[in-house]
Amino acid sequence: AHGRVVRDGGGIEADVKVAAQEVSIIELLLTQQGTLFDFATEWTKTNSYKPGAKQVTDAVYADFKRFAQDEMRSGGLRPEAVYAPQLANLEKSFVAAKIKGPALQQLKGVRESLQSEVRLDLDRHSADLKQALEDAIASRYLPESELLRGALSRDVQLKEAVALMKDRKRYDSILRPPAGYAPALAEKREAMDVTVSVGLANPPAGTSSQGSATP
Repeated sequence: AHGRVVRDGGGIEADVKVAAQEVSIIELLLTQQGTLFDFATEWTKTNSYKPGAKQVTDAVYADFKRFAQDEMRSGGLRPEAVYAPQLANLEKSFVAAKIKGPALQQLKGVRESLQSEVRLDLDRHSADLKQALEDAIASRYLPESELLRGALSRDVQLKEAVALMKDRKRYDSILRPPAGYAPALAEKREAMDVTVSVGLANPPAGTSSQGSATP
């Protein structure tokens, strides 16, 4: 296709590759277990939404970190579900086998280590988590179309596509066939003429073009 290799079932390989933004494991945890949305619900009880303004200040994010840590202590937020899903299964196996003592203490130590890791990740990924919290709060006030518009405005792949469309020189250089490229020759003209002539030929007397008899 215009000098590109087209593979069966795969189509044309992308000309410009832009890696999608990855979601951190801490954001996945806080989203799956509803911590972001639970905090957003609490936030709406004592705050007013200001359209066009940032809702998640440093002070609000500090409150969110305390909220998440309180959830961990109460068991409402379980890091092992995402950070180490095999841990819960191992604990169940220990209980079923009536294993006690040092083994269970080690599991408890692992769980405490995961909670420490969550606390560190709340700082490591604060920028992304603040944006996720902004979206969670906005979802209480804005229609889905507005939320989607905001998400698209931050999409790195969409930004690159728009930038490429505006750069005509770069756009043309990508689509330009490689040196020495020549389009494949079409079928012989004679064969095409035969096909066309058969399709357009007048039907024999007494029949229509659909093959039915004419009066």
